[in-house]
Amino acid sequence: MDIKIIKNTFSIVAKLAQADGSVSSSEIKVLEKLISVMKLNQVDKKIAIETFNSAKKSDKSFSDCAKEYKETVGSTPEMLKWMLDLLVKVAYADRELSDSEHDMLEQACEIFEVSTDNYKKISNSSLFSRLGCSRKDSPEVIKEKYEKLLEVCCPNKMADMGLPREFVSLAKDIRLEVTDAYKSIKKKG
Repeated sequence: MDIKIIKNTFSIVAKLAQADGSVSSSEIKVLEKLISVMKLNQVDKKIAIETFNSAKKSDKSFSDCAKEYKETVGSTPEMLKWMLDLLVKVAYADRELSDSEHDMLEQACEIFEVSTDNYKKISNSSLFSRLGCSRKDSPEVIKEKYEKLLEVCCPNKMADMGLPREFVSLAKDIRLEVTDAYKSIKKKG
C-alpha cells in the first residue's frame, strides 16, 4: 500500500475523530476495522497508528489534511466517496454528530467537490443500513425491522440463554446503535 495514502487517510481521520474534543472507543473501533479492511501489514499498521496519533497533536487543519488527501488520490471519484463514507462512519461512531464534525464533513464535500446532497445520502444510508433496510422502505417496514432488531438484541434474553457477558454487552451496544439510528431516521422524517 502506498505510504502517502496511508498517511493522508489516517491524518484526515484523526482530525475528524478528535473534533469533539476526544477520540472515543467507538471511533477507535472504526479505525481498527479500517486497518483490517485496508489489509495493512505490520509496518504499514505501525505507520498508520503513528500518523493518527501525531495528526491529533498537529497544528495542521482538517481542511489541509483533506486537500492533501485529494492531491494524493487525484480526482478519483471512488476514492473521494470512500473517504467521505469513512469520515461519516467516524463522525457517527459515537452515536452523535457534533457541530464541528458536521462542519468538517461539509468542508470535505467542498474540497472533494462532492455535493452536500451526496454527503447526506451517505449519512442517511448509513443509518438505514444499521436497521437492515433502505431509504425506499416504508415507515412501517422500517419500524418493523427496528422492533425485530430490538427483540433479537435483547440483553435480558441473551443473559437468560446463559451467553457470556461479552455477548450481553455487545447486545446492549447494538441495541443502542439501532435505537439511535431509528430515532435519527424518524427525526429526519
